[in-house]
Amino acid sequence: MKTRSARTSTDSRNRRPTRQSTHDRLTISLPSDVAAQLRADAKAAGSPSLSAYVKETLEQRAKTRTFRDLLDEMFRENPMTDEEREWADAILDR
Repeated sequence: MKTRSARTSTDSRNRRPTRQSTHDRLTISLPSDVAAQLRADAKAAGSPSLSAYVKETLEQRAKTRTFRDLLDEMFRENPMTDEEREWADAILDR
């Protein structure tokens, strides 16, 4: 994940240098039940904050997506045989 480096700028109100964050602040709207579940999940995961939980979850999802893309490419180039598929299904209890 690419991050921006911190920069300094001048606060026009008091002319003092300020340090800009390497994070972007986002505002999202969620249905109440979804927001409640998100908060409960973050608490259950022991995340220090809701923002940390969302960040961790999105990073994990990106890794999973990348891994799935790799598997898709691998199986496009070398499809599984019926025997391999049966073995995999048996191992995965499908």
